[in-house]
Amino acid sequence: MAEGVNSELDRTVCRCLSARNSYGVREGGGDPWLLVDPTTMVFRCSQTLQTVGPDGYLASLRGCHAGRRCYRAPRPETEV
Repeated sequence: MAEGVNSELDRTVCRCLSARNSYGVREGGGDPWLLVDPTTMVFRCSQTLQTVGPDGYLASLRGCHAGRRCYRAPRPETEV
């Protein structure tokens, strides 16, 4: 996995969370979190392919962390 601007997010956010920013760049879900303009990003869960996770709660940077029932830890860099 390439190291993003926010490498801490790369290690803590659910690997199923991804987003597309207003510039059309894909972030998360195996791609680094750049957070070019987080206010215009659209988040999506790869488990449901929707803006909500399998638990019915919104897919977001704040919500998709350890402790959430559907959370999946990021893969170690050796697995990528």
